[in-house]
Amino acid sequence: MGTLVSKVSVIIPSHNRARTIRRAIDSVLAQLDIDFELIVVDDGSNDGTCDIVSTINDSRITLIKNAQRLGGAGARNVGIRAAAGDIIAFQDSDDEWLTQKLQIQLDLLQQDPNLSACYCGFIKLSADRVERFPGNFSALHDETTFTQLMVENLISTQTFLAKKDALLKIGLFDENLPKLQDWDLVLRFSEKFKIGFIADPLVIVYDTPGNLSSFKKNEIFAREAILRKWIGHPQFTRSMEAWHCYVISRLAMRAGEREKARAFAQQASFLQPSNMRYRLALLQTLFCFKTPA
Repeated sequence: MGTLVSKVSVIIPSHNRARTIRRAIDSVLAQLDIDFELIVVDDGSNDGTCDIVSTINDSRITLIKNAQRLGGAGARNVGIRAAAGDIIAFQDSDDEWLTQKLQIQLDLLQQDPNLSACYCGFIKLSADRVERFPGNFSALHDETTFTQLMVENLISTQTFLAKKDALLKIGLFDENLPKLQDWDLVLRFSEKFKIGFIADPLVIVYDTPGNLSSFKKNEIFAREAILRKWIGHPQFTRSMEAWHCYVISRLAMRAGEREKARAFAQQASFLQPSNMRYRLALLQTLFCFKTPA
């Protein structure tokens, strides 16, 4: 690995993950030929998660118990601030890394000193399907840009590895967002630093019931907040703004928030009046047609 880094700090935030935390930790401990520490930040678990972590006899593990609930973003920020390494990697408490994940990503950073971070593909397992992400990986190049990320959330936290000094410069995770904190972070990161991409799926993501991804209103709130952050930015085009408004409108219709759906569909149509998709979305809010999946 050369002299690129002295140590990697891997951060796992956890809340009531007694059934899955051991699998996530074991997949980190199985990483090959890497000097790392593993920081588990428990965010108020009451199901025995901390007891499971405490039984693992490995000097690389540090357990931090938050005095009060901070949420996933806050827990990750606690871990970043406590990290001794100059490279930060994230793992989720219910997912699994392949054994060469860290080594492959660190090799990429060493090969290209212009990169400040990189991410990889992943496999998502749910009850009835197996999917590979990003779905359009063949169209992606070795570097993922701010413009690409503004249109689509391509980077999941457990696939992301970054230099700590760069993370500190962009302000860490936004603890006010109930969802999409990973997207918000990589948008701010990509505005200032280069992010590399490894198409190989090096992470297995399990579709766990009860995670925040099931709450549409949280996503609507987060998307509105992200939209407000970037309106007026020189790289945030009218077409990007229109697309974000359209997505929020569609989510709001599914959540039963018809007035909000209409307002964002109107804005999307105003920004791009020739776009038939946006005009149809507006008609749906006016006449209550069924919202497409």
